[in-house]
Amino acid sequence: ISSDPNDSGVGIEVAVRDHGPGTGVTAGTNVLVEGNEIMGDGVSPERAGINILSRAYQVTSDALLTGITLRNNEISGANRGIYVVAEERNSGTAAIDNLIVEDNTLSGWVTTAIGIEGDVLVTGTGNTFNVTPLITIQSAIDAAFSGDTINVAAGTYAENLTINKSLTLSGDRGDTNVAGPGASAPVLNGTGLSGSGITLAAGVTDVVIEGFEIHSFTDISSGGMGAITSWNTGASGITVQDNYLHNIGWNGVLVGSDDDTVQSYW
Repeated sequence: ISSDPNDSGVGIEVAVRDHGPGTGVTAGTNVLVEGNEIMGDGVSPERAGINILSRAYQVTSDALLTGITLRNNEISGANRGIYVVAEERNSGTAAIDNLIVEDNTLSGWVTTAIGIEGDVLVTGTGNTFNVTPLITIQSAIDAAFSGDTINVAAGTYAENLTINKSLTLSGDRGDTNVAGPGASAPVLNGTGLSGSGITLAAGVTDVVIEGFEIHSFTDISSGGMGAITSWNTGASGITVQDNYLHNIGWNGVLVGSDDDTVQSYW
């Protein structure tokens, strides 16, 4: 499904709209959207590759969308890769329940890879986010579910990252028999930034950080302590491999606590 320059809509939409007062409408039970390739042009991008919408217009109106699965779709060049909205107008009630997002691949988004607004119950895993220098790495982290993978292309990224969920953040590992990343490793550049390059949030588990060059995080005035920092977090199951860390103000990798918090399985 390719972008239509005359249409500012969506690639695929699953929607319920309750236009008038009454007992409401329930729709979308057991809908599977699977195996589609949806391409926007990245210039005049579609509103969303896949749009999931529940909208209630009236005061006594109820709109419920339930039982939707998005699986194994490839979405690129859209403003939002997947956009999920439960919208209530004029005090109506709208909700989306039991939405599953799994094993999809998202690339080239403009605003967000996955946007969620309103009363939405969603789970997901196994998705892949492909990041280029036109997109921030943090936007992919924010959109990801636990168990997702973020692949970062070669280029320079001037960001402080915070990882708050289980995921794999992968650049170019190169030859895994040789220490350090490959020739196409993305560069996380801290020039002009304050804080650590990558900070692990409290309680995070099962994170992989691999195949990056991280340098010039030298300003620790805001509490940052190095390239990769996990301080007082209780983080566990963390793998940091095949990275090149240099020109760092404090530590390459700092794992510790001053409040007896235990971090394990690094």
